[in-house]
Amino acid sequence: MKTVWLKSSSLLLCCALTLQAQCPIAATNPAGTLFPGGRGEDQLVVYTDSYGKSTTGTNEYGVEAIANADHVVTSVGGNNSPIRKGDVILSGHGKGRDWILENVRPGAKLVLQGNQATVRYDAESVTYLAKIRLKELRDKMSKMKTGLTAGERKKAAALLIQATQLAAEANAACVPLFDDADYAMTVSPGKERRGLWHRPTERTAAEVDSTVKKFADAGFNMLFVETIWRGETIYPGSITKQKEYFVGFDPLRAFILSGKKYGVEIHAWVHTFFVGYQGRSEEQSVGPILTQHPEWALVKRNGEKVSSAEKGYLFVCPARPAVQDYIASLYKEIRSSYPGVAGLHLDYIRYPVNSSLEESSCYCDYCRHEFQKLSGVDPKEISPGSDPKAWKRWLQWKEDRITAFVRRVRAENPGTVLSAAVFPNLAEARERKMQNWNVWAHEGIVDFLAPMVYSADAGYVADALGGMRSLVGRRFPLYAGLAPFLKLTPAMMLRQIEAARCGGSAGIILFATQSITDEQLHLFRAGVFRNRGPALSSTTQRRSLP
Repeated sequence: MKTVWLKSSSLLLCCALTLQAQCPIAATNPAGTLFPGGRGEDQLVVYTDSYGKSTTGTNEYGVEAIANADHVVTSVGGNNSPIRKGDVILSGHGKGRDWILENVRPGAKLVLQGNQATVRYDAESVTYLAKIRLKELRDKMSKMKTGLTAGERKKAAALLIQATQLAAEANAACVPLFDDADYAMTVSPGKERRGLWHRPTERTAAEVDSTVKKFADAGFNMLFVETIWRGETIYPGSITKQKEYFVGFDPLRAFILSGKKYGVEIHAWVHTFFVGYQGRSEEQSVGPILTQHPEWALVKRNGEKVSSAEKGYLFVCPARPAVQDYIASLYKEIRSSYPGVAGLHLDYIRYPVNSSLEESSCYCDYCRHEFQKLSGVDPKEISPGSDPKAWKRWLQWKEDRITAFVRRVRAENPGTVLSAAVFPNLAEARERKMQNWNVWAHEGIVDFLAPMVYSADAGYVADALGGMRSLVGRRFPLYAGLAPFLKLTPAMMLRQIEAARCGGSAGIILFATQSITDEQLHLFRAGVFRNRGPALSSTTQRRSLP
């Protein structure tokens, strides 16, 4: 996919758009495919009122732009859009989604020619977009009866007036000003938890300090530092290998010190059962755990060990006692060596995605023997169709292994804030990943859950969090995991934060720091996160979490 950059005046440079952008179309009104709505991986597809259905039928993993009968884009965002007479809908997944989010805004003129989609902008486009934003923000301001101080209301109103004046001149500089006004007129709760997932690249204590200060200044009070991934640690330990990139430096200790300095909790983000990768040459790494213990590898039903659903991923078998002992020892090492760590954040606390019967797992000798000893059947000889009762028991056996490990981690780390990144749809999490986070919440063996509600659609965020809240209860803390990596516009990012708050989320965690732009940090700092929430005063006060 290629964006065409044209020489132009400064008309739209302020909003990081070009005057014209193009993308190939994979299909128009697709039919007869296995994908929801016929939209496949990395595709840009087109739907018209000739599609024959009332909606596009797409899932939450993409984004859609709707154009009217005059081929002017009227809205961007969401999926499974209604198809009205005369509408043209651009629907993107993966690379197609990214192209829409980077290049398409309301007011764009859409041209479809052959297998190519083109969006063009002119002064009328700026005027159209400004009209939409102005109405949105005037409505928002009129409803803001409480939550803002008089000074905050005055500042937001001044920004809105300034943006309106520029819009009257079709000056594209109005676009970021509308975003400023939008963020400024949004309430910033003082007790909210705000975190970021962070994969460290810093090589010195000064670089770590700069990173922590930057995010603290933007209103964040939690940083989830990726401490164990692909079976290696960022710190110099004695159990597994330290990543070569960090040899001679201890970034975890540096993060803890800077976190204390700036009032930011440092949580050790750990990959649990995902321990290696096989794929592109520069990323190949079986990892030290499977190198030392190849017999621990998770085995799919087809006998392979490398995941296809999660391309190239290598897992250890979650059910093996030796595996659980090893991973638990790593967590003990973190807690004993780094008492300043605020918590352990479990990721990949699950089986790999079971996208089909042949991709299901684990069928290593240990699992087959243990389940057969319990049930009298070899799990490799059963399927959902051949023996539904035995199959259900097999799934439950695997799910119980994951939950038992979470219980163990809780018991072995009694004074630690324990959390987990989870998939928000419980039925899917259990059936495809053996992850029953609802049990963890009700037993209190985790202190909060971070549902990965990754979508460009604020409606999906609200619905997914609402579904979780109905299961875990009103008081259990959910910290919404949002996805700026999807190239969300500032307005989309804000709508998702607002949706999470309305859905009862006690906190926000963004994936990940590498996707946060300076523009977005400015908006957080001056707007939605301007009233910075407190950090925990002690890691022993884990039950004081909101």
